Amino acid sequence: MSIVSGHTTGSIIGLKKDFEEQYIALHKHTFPGVLDRISRSNISDYSIFLHNGILFSHMVYSGTDYNADIEAIGTDETTREWWKLTDIMQQPLALRKENEWWSEITLWFGHEFTSPSSGNTIRFAYTLPAPTDMTETAPDQYFGDIDFWGTTYDLKSLKIFKGSSDLYIYLETSSTADYSFLLEILARVFKAETLPVVMKEVFHTEHKNPEAVRRITSGF
Repeated sequence: MSIVSGHTTGSIIGLKKDFEEQYIALHKHTFPGVLDRISRSNISDYSIFLHNGILFSHMVYSGTDYNADIEAIGTDETTREWWKLTDIMQQPLALRKENEWWSEITLWFGHEFTSPSSGNTIRFAYTLPAPTDMTETAPDQYFGDIDFWGTTYDLKSLKIFKGSSDLYIYLETSSTADYSFLLEILARVFKAETLPVVMKEVFHTEHKNPEAVRRITSGF
């Protein structure tokens, strides 16, 4: 797989219901060595969200050799010990490709806002059914004046990933504003009968190892 620096990846996998509480608790105490290996493999802004037995992950790769960096994670002794704990809790999905554990899903639409607000970043993820007539990528100007959305809802980033039957919407903001109307708009755009459902964030690299993230962003 050839991935350029700054690439955003989304993936999904099942989580066995009997392990939900244990999985969440485990990720509050992620092994420091696992977090360090993620950082040294040039992965940042890595979040995992959960809803209804599905885990959705979002991450940004900022290196120059994705295959080598991912291989380094797979051969890391501490990470492999961590996977012995997490793999038994997870349930790979039928849509996964050969040699995949988590199933990578398509970044259908992504926008970074040109004048992001200041303040700490807050992350949200939502899911809703994908329309049956959905195109492979978002048509030009599909959302109209997207920067108006950013100003109105204090957005830093909006990304929409397309799975086989569901969408996963990822937002970054610095505000705890009411997003109910934005969710109504997204439901109308995608012809959904229900509003997008919020997913619970169970992991993020910044929460666990801020020094590692600082090294990525500053080069130290």
